[in-house]
Amino acid sequence: MPPADEAGTDLLEQPADMETVESAVVEALQEPAEETLELAFATEVATATAEQDNPFSKYDAQIEAVRQQQAEQAEQPNQACYSVLVVDDSHPMQQMLAKELQQMDQPVEIDFADDGETALEKAERHQYDFIFLDIMMPGIDGFETCTRLRQMPGLKKTPIIMLSSKTSPLDEVKGIMAGSSTYLTKPIDHVEFQKVIKRVSRWVSEFKK
Repeated sequence: MPPADEAGTDLLEQPADMETVESAVVEALQEPAEETLELAFATEVATATAEQDNPFSKYDAQIEAVRQQQAEQAEQPNQACYSVLVVDDSHPMQQMLAKELQQMDQPVEIDFADDGETALEKAERHQYDFIFLDIMMPGIDGFETCTRLRQMPGLKKTPIIMLSSKTSPLDEVKGIMAGSSTYLTKPIDHVEFQKVIKRVSRWVSEFKK
């Protein structure tokens, strides 16, 4: 029989009394617990050391999830994106229209102009799918701006939605003669806006076929 120290277990001398047996049992039960605690401590130290070496390790899973989502989106076909010009000298009105446009089913790229001259300059450089045009603006008004927009080769069929706080029958006639496609009355009603934008979107889809 191997010696006790080589076997890893203390041997009791024979014969042994009950007190000696109980003491040996307690001591034997404590040794695995101490080894378990030492192992847990070593694991904790190793984990802490790894996190110290890479302080962003806990975000790795989140980053990987984002990358996976981007990869899935890249595999999807590109969705049609509308390019819209909003012409109004009121910045709150510009932002309100932008908020309404962002509720469309398709992505929207929105450009802004504070007056007719700026709108004409931008329309010469960029092809818009549709244009929102205020009537009352500093400089040239909406009617004149609309007329000059229609003279541009690329804008002959582009929907132009004129905006006015007071739309009289005469204004509607003048707008039609200038080339407007439809009207929206200020303040803009959400339900009416969505009806108009859906109708205009169908026009654009037909033009692009």
